[in-house]
Amino acid sequence: MNWEAISAIGEAVGAAAVVFTLIYLAIQVRHAREQQEVQTAGIAIQTSMYAAESLFLGDNPELIKRGLEDLSSLDPGERSTFHLLLSRNLAGLASLQRSDDPLCQAIAAWYRDEFYGTPGGTQWLAEFPDSPIKRQALSALESISIG
Repeated sequence: MNWEAISAIGEAVGAAAVVFTLIYLAIQVRHAREQQEVQTAGIAIQTSMYAAESLFLGDNPELIKRGLEDLSSLDPGERSTFHLLLSRNLAGLASLQRSDDPLCQAIAAWYRDEFYGTPGGTQWLAEFPDSPIKRQALSALESISIG
């Protein structure tokens, strides 16, 4: 065997090693991306559940109930508290939008129906000042396909 043949074999082996390395890296990147999506979905779920829990189990469940039924029934102080609580909830909804996880979508559908689908929730959302969080949340509400 001459040096040219050995060199050609070496190049072929090197090219095969590069191909196998690229395939391995693609598999690793895909796995890391899937893990990141799972972790992001978990964080979104925790955030949204914390926001919902603080609404219904906090100090103001009756205020939330009245505000969702009829926003005009709240006095200015109650309305400020209602705004603060629903704003936090809206941020949780916006974080759910970033996940395609079915559980996140189900929770987002629950938010849509239980908060923003009510007369007071609809009125509050219309009065809420324009912001990036509001735009994200409106986009999430429009894209929810469950329920």
